[in-house]
Amino acid sequence: MPAAVVLARRLKALGTPALKYVPIALAISLALGLSACWGDYRLAESQREAAAIIMRLPRPRNSTVWFEGHRGFHHYMELLGAKAANKEGPFPASGDLVVLPHNNTNVFGLNPRYAASTRFVKLTASRWVATMCPPVGAGFYSHLFGPAPFVFGPVPLEQYTIGTLRTP
Repeated sequence: MPAAVVLARRLKALGTPALKYVPIALAISLALGLSACWGDYRLAESQREAAAIIMRLPRPRNSTVWFEGHRGFHHYMELLGAKAANKEGPFPASGDLVVLPHNNTNVFGLNPRYAASTRFVKLTASRWVATMCPPVGAGFYSHLFGPAPFVFGPVPLEQYTIGTLRTP
């Protein structure tokens, strides 16, 4: 807000010719804002789509699907009946599936000696703008993901690893 006041005073001091640039600045700001919204929307949609695909994967009868991670993926997986994995328990059993989203928080991993098989789901979020993507430095919701709130350029696929558990 203070920056807007300073800018308004500066434009007033420059006179009428400077005001002709205001619509251009507003148009650029609008385009950037809508682009960031689009990237975030596509990320959420890809997480919803991934949850639906994962929950339709063939798995042993009476098995449970567990997942790690938070944010939108957590929400969509719980809506479809999956359970959040937790280091303190309860713990997955042999035949259960454990899903690890690569672009997420609170993912503690799966010990390879417990995995009977591993599958991958890869989806496109947005091809040209990212809001949460460590490989490109986008960290809209957390500086731990990247220094910029959104980034333009090639965006890698969203990847999920699905392990079927076995008793070692």
